[in-house]
Amino acid sequence: MIALSKLIPMKPKKKEAVLGTGSNATLLDADELRKKTDELQQIYGAETEAYEALYEAQLEVWKSDIKNFSSRKNLLALNLTKLYSLIVGQRTQAMIASIKKEKGL
Repeated sequence: MIALSKLIPMKPKKKEAVLGTGSNATLLDADELRKKTDELQQIYGAETEAYEALYEAQLEVWKSDIKNFSSRKNLLALNLTKLYSLIVGQRTQAMIASIKKEKGL
């Protein structure tokens, strides 16, 4: 299982903290605008990486679940075959007569 710290490489800042809300938003010069744009790109990149890592982790869990289900299904089929063989192999004439009597055959 992938550790959570590997899923989210850095805690992204909130976009509102970079842009400012409507009440404290101000006009920016070119350098400040470029700096804010770079910050937003880093935030978006971190969010994208986190979602991609989460998707990969979920995909691995799903693959593992499918593999486990398949092995359990095969084991069930094998056990049912063994059980049927035991039941058929251990039946006696008295047991067969009792079953026929109960079913009315």
